[in-house]
Amino acid sequence: MGSHSDPTTWTELAWPGKSAHYNALQHSDDTALCLNGIHHRHDVTQYDPASPAQVSAEGQQQQQQDMADELPDHGPFSSAAAVSDESEVPEGAVQRLSTQLTGLVWHNGHICMLLAAFIFSLSVLCVKLTGSRVPVLQITLVRSSMSFIVSAVLIKVRHITPMFGQRKHVAWLIGRGVTGALAMMTFYVAILKLPLADANTLFFLNPAMTALAAAVFLGEPLGLLGGGGCVLSLLGLVLLTHPPMLFGGHADWGPQRIFGTLFGVISAVGATGAFICIRMVGKAEPAIVVALYFHTSTMVMSAVPLAAAVPQAAAWLSAVDWLLLLGVAMTSFCGQLSLTRGFQLLDAGKAAGLNFSQVLWGYIFGILLFHEHLTLFGVLGTCLIAVGMGCVTARSKPKIQTEDNKSATVRDLAAGGCGSVLLPLQQQQSGMRETDSFIKRHLSFQRLLGRN
Repeated sequence: MGSHSDPTTWTELAWPGKSAHYNALQHSDDTALCLNGIHHRHDVTQYDPASPAQVSAEGQQQQQQDMADELPDHGPFSSAAAVSDESEVPEGAVQRLSTQLTGLVWHNGHICMLLAAFIFSLSVLCVKLTGSRVPVLQITLVRSSMSFIVSAVLIKVRHITPMFGQRKHVAWLIGRGVTGALAMMTFYVAILKLPLADANTLFFLNPAMTALAAAVFLGEPLGLLGGGGCVLSLLGLVLLTHPPMLFGGHADWGPQRIFGTLFGVISAVGATGAFICIRMVGKAEPAIVVALYFHTSTMVMSAVPLAAAVPQAAAWLSAVDWLLLLGVAMTSFCGQLSLTRGFQLLDAGKAAGLNFSQVLWGYIFGILLFHEHLTLFGVLGTCLIAVGMGCVTARSKPKIQTEDNKSATVRDLAAGGCGSVLLPLQQQQSGMRETDSFIKRHLSFQRLLGRN
């Protein structure tokens, strides 16, 4: 895990396009082991009917219990479950049901993406429910602090060194942290000032902006499909905001909508900057290290102005506000986990389409809870941005990229979120195991040829 080399190079040379499949299989095995846990071991004497000590008068009942304990645990239908209290649910049945339900979700890309979209929508809802009671910087400070603790613990447990990455990558890592923090802060402001669906839709301008930035700064070809997607996204932005200079005066346009739209676009630009910095770092740093910079930068950029009461001082939180902030942190973490898993299992275009269902949840929550109303321009703009995102995501990539790098690039463009490129460390470990396996098979094949 400490190595920063590409673990999938040998595998891709031998079997192009198969690395992701093998990683998914290995990831599934590891997940199953984690879900099943450590098998129970009964530290009792093996039952032997010929042993006088076990047929003594003082323990026939104990013999029967020992025999039941020695039988293998096959779940709710085993003998051990049968001798338990009938009023209790067998432990094996609960474990089996939990494993099946978890496996059904974790190994189904469609469910993972739909679940991620719903969870992120709940996160946005929690931010919206705080209203003006809690400053945005206080929300981001609480969320980033909790995420920082989790990331630091993971780095410590996995013995990843150096904790803050190699010195030659520090500049790009800081850039990733600052731009990601800026994206999150401005996105939360947009949520508070705009209808939920509009704020979500503006953030999904990120794929088109990222494609343009990659073409300018990284030299990646935009292509006809990518260019068309950027144009459609721009037209969608115009329809969504419907400024009065183009569509005439209307009641919805005012200072709050102007500032909300501005912050929404800035959030997409910030996410684009975060993506470009991640691309420049590449796989040279573990994903969790890159995430740590994001959380650290957000804490600093939130705590300093909050302490100086610029633009607002920290608020005294009620029990409800604490629950909402805890909900923001938990849903953000769980949503990112489910999102990353979904992009591992599905094609980027299909995953991006399912992830865009966040906007649909925004419409539902906005109408039911905040009495927001649909507009024709808003719906048309949302549809154009969705189509533009699909075009940018589906465009062809440079042939010099490996399949694994190409998939990571497309996942980032399609996810439209800060840090969506951060793949689990377990996938990197899986790639290393597959590389070692391939090298061993290759050497064995060479020895076989030498004998012949």
